[in-house]
Formats: sequence, C-alpha cells, structure tokens
Amino acid sequence: MCGRLKALAVAILLSIICSSCSADEVAEVPEPSEAPFESEEETAAVASAESTEPGGQQLIMGDDQLISTGSYRSESTGVPFVFEVDREWTTFSVGPGQLVLADPVSADVRDRGLAFIRPSGLSSPSAPGESPEAQLGWPIDDIEGWLENVIDGVFIGDVESVELGGRPAIRFTAEVTNNAACGQFGEYCAAFVTNHFSAGWTFELGFRSTVYWVDMGADLAPLAVLFGSRADDDNWQQIAEGLLGTLEFGEPGPHPVSTDNVPLWEQGVNSDAPVPAGLRWFPTFGGFSFVLDEDRDIWQAGNYFLVMGSGDSQGDVEIWRAQSGPGGNPIESTDDLVGVLELISDSVDEVGSSTHRLGEARQFDVRAAGNTFDPDLSVQSEPGELWFTPSAARLWVFETDRGVIVVSAESFLQDFLLADMIELAERVILPTAELTSAR
Repeated sequence: MCGRLKALAVAILLSIICSSCSADEVAEVPEPSEAPFESEEETAAVASAESTEPGGQQLIMGDDQLISTGSYRSESTGVPFVFEVDREWTTFSVGPGQLVLADPVSADVRDRGLAFIRPSGLSSPSAPGESPEAQLGWPIDDIEGWLENVIDGVFIGDVESVELGGRPAIRFTAEVTNNAACGQFGEYCAAFVTNHFSAGWTFELGFRSTVYWVDMGADLAPLAVLFGSRADDDNWQQIAEGLLGTLEFGEPGPHPVSTDNVPLWEQGVNSDAPVPAGLRWFPTFGGFSFVLDEDRDIWQAGNYFLVMGSGDSQGDVEIWRAQSGPGGNPIESTDDLVGVLELISDSVDEVGSSTHRLGEARQFDVRAAGNTFDPDLSVQSEPGELWFTPSAARLWVFETDRGVIVVSAESFLQDFLLADMIELAERVILPTAELTSAR
C-alpha cells in the first residue's frame, strides 16, 4: 500500500476538480493538534528526497519530506528557483508544474500552506463557484482583468505591483466574504487557478490567501505563488513572506506539462479523467507500457504508480520499484526484499513463480494485522514514496536491469476483494506489462 494519505488530502483540499470541502465545512476546519512526524526516529526513517549540489542548495524532489534550516532549490515548475528556510516545512506535493509546502502541523494547505503553481488556466471571475465544466475560464495573461471582474463576495485587497525573486509580479490578497460567492457546485467555494487539472488553488470562507502573480516573460506561463492561513493568523503570513524574501528565480522555461497533443499520463501527470482503454505508455521506470482493458483511474508519482480497482473498491493493483528498507539498506535482489518484508509484515509466504514479459517472477502472499503507516515499517520505492504492507496482498517480484520491480494486488479489508485484485493483475497487468525505452 502506497503511503498516499497526504496525497489524497492534497487531491481533496487543493485540487479544483476534486476538492471535497464545501464553504461551510472549510470554515469549521479544526486546529491541527500534532505534527505528522512525532519523533526523530520517524523523521529519519523517511528517506531524503534531496540532492545537494556544489552550490549548497538541496533539490526538493518528493512529497511528504520534512525540510529544515538550509538552502533549497526547486525545478518542478519549469522555473528554477532557490530559497532559504529557517524553520521546519513539509513538502506537501511535488509534481509537474507545482511545489506545495506546508507547516508540518497543517491539515489544509490553505491553512499555513505555501504553493508555487504554474497555471494552465484561471477560473471564470464572474462564476468561480461553478463546476469546472460550466466555467468559461479566463486568459492567464490577463490577471488584471480577472481581478477587475471577480464576483462580489470575493474581496480582493492590497493590489500592487512588486518584485519577487527578481521578477515583476502583481501581489494581492483574497478572502471570501459572502457565502453567495460559492455557487451551487459545492465541492469548493471559489476556484481561482488550475494546473492542467492536477492541482489548483481555491478561495474558501474563513481563510485569507495572498497571491503573487509572477511574470515569466513573453509567451511563457506565469508562476502563481500563493500562501494561505486563517484570516486572523498574521504570524503565519509573516513567516511565509519571510521565506519569499529569500526567493531567487533562475531562467524561466515553458510549463513542464506539454499541450502539444501529448496525453497527460505520458508526462507522469495525474488528472481527474481516467486513462482510456488500450495500449498505454507511461514514463515510469524510464518507460513502461501495458494494455488497459477499460478506462481506469491511474495515479503516478515518479517510479511508483497505482491502478485503481473498478468502482470505489477498497483494493488496487500497485506497480513500484523497491529501493531500500528501514535504515536505508539497499534492496538489490528479491531476497533483499523478502528480508525487509519479513521485518515489516505479520506474515510472508512464497506461493509460486511465473513467467511474464517483465521476466521471471517469484510470488508472495503478505499480510499485516492492520493498516499502519509507521515509516519504520516500510519499503522506500522512490524519494517520498513509501510502501506499507496492506491487510492482504499478492506480490509478483521481478529482478530487472532497472531494479527490483513489484506488481502488488492489494486489499485493505483482509481477504475481501483480494481475489478480485489478483484477477485484475493476472488478467490486465501481468500479460502485457513490459519495460520500454524512454520517449
């Protein structure tokens, strides 16, 4: 089971498409009570997603990373930038066109969160509360027009021309002051910006957002830098402004997500739309393909991706590369992985072997007493991506020239649905899955 509880929170709280908090619900978000990392041991168990270069900045690469005092750089938005931090932050979400940081105790990115989003579109200023399908949108090169035409009930304040990180920007604040601005859609109050439907930012009752709309030059998408907090939390706004005061942009490039008829899934981008049936290629593992039997939801993160089961089942098929176990010990063979599984699982039984396009596979049934998300009991797949033993799973383990690759059919409710997930893996994934070249 991939440790995606926080990623699901991002999809719920950040995505314009999938946000599940109504305006009234957002206004009642409880104060977070504790940090997600409760001890130095747990923090150390989450493998670092950072790479230090001679310049001293550490590259931010993965979700769910705790970063502390130091210099960091980001390359995920297509605009490289560096910044300094003097306190702890969590990397809430890192992906094509976005970097989202948050206070480690934040339960909602609009409450003590800081986002860098390369927008692909703006909402309709006259109807930001309507569903995405009902909105006409607004050109991203006309933020001034959007501000002038935004609906009553979304209060825009403190509009000024400034510089941020050496680039010209327009800064403003936004607050929802009237529930009528939220419309009838119900999954968010007032949409603002989206990044190819994989992430976005919405304005909600009870929160204040500060926006820097940063100009990246002619024919290049701007960068939206946004931070949010409860309307009365002046302290957090000072903290966010302090980090932004250290920001320095490099030479901007195009939006990292192509719009030249390249499907989002081939770019490693998640969206609300399922991947259509047929032979599909993914950038996972440097090139990976298989034939989908029907349109299915697929979630990707680097060299880890998940094929959802049909409907709203409590099971799925996951495909991942085992890199290291607790303590950072490398996994270079099936036996290495088995040793880790025996450490982190209640039971591990080898049940057979089989041959597929991916190669020879050894098969294992693994079980856990319950769903646990202790980093000390996990396999690191990618920086920021941890695999935890689910209630019941069947694993096919392949030794390839690209590492130890695992196909896992999983049920989160003991044996319920496990047979269905094994059938999905054996019928859809394993017969056609193969490693390919990059594109």
